[in-house]
Amino acid sequence: MFESIWKEELIEKRPQLEGNKQTEVAVIGAGLAGILIAYYLQKNGKKVIVLEADRIGSGMTSNTTAKITSQHNLIYKKLITNFGQEKAKEYAEYNERAVKEYETLIKELQIPCDFEKKDSYVYSKEETKLLEEELQAARSLGINASITTETALPFPIYGAVKFPEQAQFHPIKFVKALAQHLEIYEKTMVKKRKGEHLLQVSVWEDEKECEYEVQADTIILANHYPMEKIKGLYALRMYQEREKILVIEEPHALPYGMYVAANNKGYSFRKYDKYVIVAGKNYRPGEQTEQDAFAEMENEVKQYYSQGTIAYHMVNQDCITLDKVPYIGRLTKGMENVYIATGFNKWGMSHAMVSALLLTEMICKGEDKKNSIFRPNRFAYKASKKELKQHMVTVIRQIALKPVQVQKKIVDQIEPEQGHILKKNGKRLAVYKEKDGTVYSFHARCPHLGCLLEWNKEEQSWDCPCHGSRFTKKGELINGPAKKDMKQ
Repeated sequence: MFESIWKEELIEKRPQLEGNKQTEVAVIGAGLAGILIAYYLQKNGKKVIVLEADRIGSGMTSNTTAKITSQHNLIYKKLITNFGQEKAKEYAEYNERAVKEYETLIKELQIPCDFEKKDSYVYSKEETKLLEEELQAARSLGINASITTETALPFPIYGAVKFPEQAQFHPIKFVKALAQHLEIYEKTMVKKRKGEHLLQVSVWEDEKECEYEVQADTIILANHYPMEKIKGLYALRMYQEREKILVIEEPHALPYGMYVAANNKGYSFRKYDKYVIVAGKNYRPGEQTEQDAFAEMENEVKQYYSQGTIAYHMVNQDCITLDKVPYIGRLTKGMENVYIATGFNKWGMSHAMVSALLLTEMICKGEDKKNSIFRPNRFAYKASKKELKQHMVTVIRQIALKPVQVQKKIVDQIEPEQGHILKKNGKRLAVYKEKDGTVYSFHARCPHLGCLLEWNKEEQSWDCPCHGSRFTKKGELINGPAKKDMKQ
């Protein structure tokens, strides 16, 4: 049912790691962020290898809407309030640089990735002062923003804040071209970091798991959700959120612009070729377990594009920081050789490039970023307190002894091709029944930090509400931070 519009572009396979390895820089993750970071470090003289647990660009990069923009919804007024004018300006300048850097790099390497300059809009259907406040905040930070009522949206709006000279592209075509310049090992999972210079990795050869070690002067974690359980306390300072995406074949819709609804009260829109990409319906993994959100979304979108046909269903998942600013820099205070880039808050295209620029300045040029708005060891209480409370309630509820059904709905009563959490002999079990009646049973706790998993009926998966790990109906790992399958 779920297929990405971007995956029609195939990337040549790379080999697994075949033994111990030594390098200057080891980058974990071959998504857009890892590829960009590795490329810029290599360009600045570093010997770099990239370690990827699956395939190049196979994670969140393949399910993005692929907007490159410094306009991240109504962000700048909040940044000024929570961090002050100087740090808000740093955020704006790095993201503006990111847009320009993509254009420069794509021209320099002549990358055919359907790059297009587009204006970006955050719109509102309701009369509100928020648009005017965001306009003034953006202008105070040097962004050439304006307010307009003229858009290509298929419905009336009250107004929109417009950022000119933003961009969109085909993310997999871009990653494919950049990856050709890099040494990348696929199907090579980093299982553990041993200190600041050593990684333990795992590969499967002839149905046998083999372990090797990678020695590196510098280690960079760019694998979406950090593998660290304790260092930096990222599990308490970040969660994951999923988003439904419909791709509608409608050649005559949206002649210009990229759009996002103010405070997510509506859908995001962009055009690609003969398609309109519509995104929305945000939720945490494990929260949306019964309802069919795609059916609801399809009914709403058909009101806008009645002549269009739905070509693709996609689901994206991103890491959300409590204060809505990415963590880019040293993993923890005092750790000189381990860096992280995560928490892109659904703006991964621009923040991936920000990560590459900022980490290159730190690692290759020795620049001190200890006071940066992006520094991972920050804690902005005013910006985080509401999200922190909500996140802690979710985690505690899932780790605690949450009530589950005790044989009231026994295995025989579970519908075919469905899963359910049961309790038997004091143990919580995640049980899935195949169409032919075959039953699979697993421990119902996530192997990451022990949260109780939930069955996702629509996507046929076991999801962790705490930190976003996901598993197939047969218990196989889909998304981290978990590093192994569910326990049978």
